[in-house]
Amino acid sequence: MQRSLDAPADVKFILLDKAAACPGIYLKWFNAQGGYSYWLFENTYAVDRSAKSLGELDRDFENLENTFARTAQIGREVQDTVKIVAELLTDAQRNIVQNLLESPKVYLFTGAPYSQSDYRSWIEVSVKTTAARIRNPREALTNFTFDIELPVRYTQTL
Repeated sequence: MQRSLDAPADVKFILLDKAAACPGIYLKWFNAQGGYSYWLFENTYAVDRSAKSLGELDRDFENLENTFARTAQIGREVQDTVKIVAELLTDAQRNIVQNLLESPKVYLFTGAPYSQSDYRSWIEVSVKTTAARIRNPREALTNFTFDIELPVRYTQTL
């Protein structure tokens, strides 16, 4: 780029070339070095939803002709689990991603791609996976699969 004649000599210009946003699951986690590691996991994730009952209340206090139900359901607790995959990682990449299992704080990015993020752009999640093969001597590249548990969904309850 050419510098304008009226611009000061100490002004720098940056040419930013934006690429299309890559779909996938973007995580950050607190690493062993005291900072955060970031990784965009592939767009081959699966979401599983599980639900369980919160219990029921006994409503059988009336005469039979005045009762329309013996019990009333309190509600249900619903939670999603996301299965994420990182495939064909080199040794350097493996050293970054393997620390996800050890991290006490893991966050999922919920903001818009290429936007300035703040604390509201991340939600805390937990790693449900308890074991992973870190190294396989027969394969040069490593594959990881993690189960990430999202926060409990808001549901109606009594």
